[in-house]
Amino acid sequence: MSFAQSAPSKTELQTAKTLFTEAQADETAQRWEAALEKLERAAAIKKTAGILSHIARCKDHLGRLRDAAGDYERAREMARAEGNGAVLAVVESTLKALRSRIPAIHVVVQKRPGLEVQVRTESPDGTEIPVQSERLTRLMDGYQVEVDPGDYVVAATAPGFKPYREVRHMAEGHILVHQVVLVPEPPPAPRVTIPTAAPLEREGFWTGRNSVTIAMLGAGLLATAGGIGFALASQGDAREAGRLRGQVLWSRSACAQPTESSTSETCTQLSDTLDAQQTHARVSVGFYAAGGALILGGAAVWLLWPKAKPRTRGGYVVPRIDIGSRTVGLQGAF
Repeated sequence: MSFAQSAPSKTELQTAKTLFTEAQADETAQRWEAALEKLERAAAIKKTAGILSHIARCKDHLGRLRDAAGDYERAREMARAEGNGAVLAVVESTLKALRSRIPAIHVVVQKRPGLEVQVRTESPDGTEIPVQSERLTRLMDGYQVEVDPGDYVVAATAPGFKPYREVRHMAEGHILVHQVVLVPEPPPAPRVTIPTAAPLEREGFWTGRNSVTIAMLGAGLLATAGGIGFALASQGDAREAGRLRGQVLWSRSACAQPTESSTSETCTQLSDTLDAQQTHARVSVGFYAAGGALILGGAAVWLLWPKAKPRTRGGYVVPRIDIGSRTVGLQGAF
């Protein structure tokens, strides 16, 4: 492994030394973020095993255990290259203890075609970020990944199965064996179509029943109106007959042997008027009878006319199986 850097100037070396001294003061005060920022600036000028070990220490206290382990490993290699036994001894003992504190998730899942397993963590804005795929170690029964302490989402997908997702909290030193059980997607419900008769076409208003009924009711009303007209004419004849009786002081003997021509003429008019009254009365009764019969007949036609039998429309029935609620039922339309 090469750690070669371009040779810094004396001014840059003095700046790196000042930053390192200030970072040590921040470490003593447990200002780990401030110390890390100064140490990284110093390492950019001149990277040494000592600076790398302090960077790893800051990341360790900030909960970035995996990054800290990586920096300790680089510090160990650099201490060996520099022959710095003191730093090497501290780094090796610290790295061994740190390794035992790094959490790991062991995802156990049955191999399936198209299977994809992810371990995700949440960013500050709530977005789930997958752990880099190169950190997932493939095992015989699944995958394993080292993570920092915190909350993680274990997710898995495979064609024909419901997506799997579960949140797990990882503490320092926690080795989690997480069993993933994929649930098959339910097959689509079969659609069963029930053949039925064609739907009945909507009939218009002028059906045979309506036409006959309206014709009979109309004729009945016209006959009743005619009866009323002849009844009124009969009443007019009755009034005229009364007037003529008053003129001749009518009696059977007066019109049987009229003595004057005027009386004879009046008696003739009276006789004709009485005949007309009786005729109009009889015709009026006939019209009334015919009108009533037609109206009753129309009502009978409306009530007794055979009605068309309704036909059912086409429909379907779909059996539904809900695995989540463990229910079985039917759904359809008619």
